[in-house]
Amino acid sequence: MKNNIVITDGFPLSNNDISWEALGKLGHITVHNHTNEEQLLTRAQDADILIVNKTRVSAATIAALPRLKYIGVTATGYNNIDIQAAKDRQIPVCNAVAYGSQTVAQHVFALILALVNKVAEHNAQVQADAWGKQPYFCFTLSPIMELSGKTLGLYGYGNIAQAVAKIGRGFGMKIIAHRRNTEGGKSKGVTYVSQED
Repeated sequence: MKNNIVITDGFPLSNNDISWEALGKLGHITVHNHTNEEQLLTRAQDADILIVNKTRVSAATIAALPRLKYIGVTATGYNNIDIQAAKDRQIPVCNAVAYGSQTVAQHVFALILALVNKVAEHNAQVQADAWGKQPYFCFTLSPIMELSGKTLGLYGYGNIAQAVAKIGRGFGMKIIAHRRNTEGGKSKGVTYVSQED
């Protein structure tokens, strides 16, 4: 018997621009663009496999889905799933580890550079002819900070933070990190500090 696979909120993943065909080899697929908690029981009643993104799956919902044997989360977080309830039913819950680490790290530095270089602000002023009105061939709204030698503090040191640290090292930054789990050992070029530090 093929698995009945219910995707509760496929829109954030596909926007109708990817194929679910590969997943279809595992069973019959039903894709819903969005599913709120009130709709979930009706839509997932016969689900063997539940694929969610942000849809909340409570203990009551897990208890009410008798065929459920797997929950997949198409995001890195899984705080929308009652993990204990799934564990009690021996239902594995898996998330998408590290799928956006490089993208998020790039965005972190886009924001850092926006703060220190003020590219948007400078562009707006140049477009308003502020540079053209300068008596010298230079224009700056404020001093531009160099990242080299600055300290980059990371709260946690998972996949995303490690990708951010790698870019930070490329800029010559000193990397400090706080992590709850100190069992991970040392990482080259990273100093572990307390949360307060």
